[in-house]
Amino acid sequence: MNALLKKYSHELILLGIIAGVTLLFYFIGDSFGVFFNREALERKVSEFGFWGPVVLAIVSFFDTLIAPFPGGVSAAVGGFLYGKFWGILIVYIGNVFGANVTFWIARIWGSRFFLLFIKASKIKEFQEMVKRRQTFFWVAYFIPFLPYDYLNITIGLSDIPWKKFLLINSIGMLVSLSLLVLFGISILELLF
Repeated sequence: MNALLKKYSHELILLGIIAGVTLLFYFIGDSFGVFFNREALERKVSEFGFWGPVVLAIVSFFDTLIAPFPGGVSAAVGGFLYGKFWGILIVYIGNVFGANVTFWIARIWGSRFFLLFIKASKIKEFQEMVKRRQTFFWVAYFIPFLPYDYLNITIGLSDIPWKKFLLINSIGMLVSLSLLVLFGISILELLF
């Protein structure tokens, strides 16, 4: 049984991610139009009741875990719906958890897993950049709208210790997500 799990571990992880995304879209996928109507958005979130912040944290988790998923959207919506403090906190929890899961997937399963999603040349390019420019990668976490998922993967594939990653990622994400939430509040208030 253990050998079977080892043999198909990549496929099981991929299946789990697909199942998670499918469930996410099942619950909120038909509602993307609500992002353009404040009342509809508030109604949709109120349907989740107590679970609204949990759903936002899960969406934020997938922002960081799934490379093409747009990260700034959940931060903007979080700030718009829950205000500055709670919006930042909810999105931060989801993003940091997602960043750590991505880091550990990269660290444990290595580049073989990510070759399913990212070209080998791109992985190698990022790994070389980490070796040459570690400071750049740490500063990048402080900049909103950068693809943190790629940073998490690349650093997970490097020899950088997890505690160092956790420290820099946690501080940098707090800064960049705070800026994204504040930006989102401003933009959405202009729209509504």
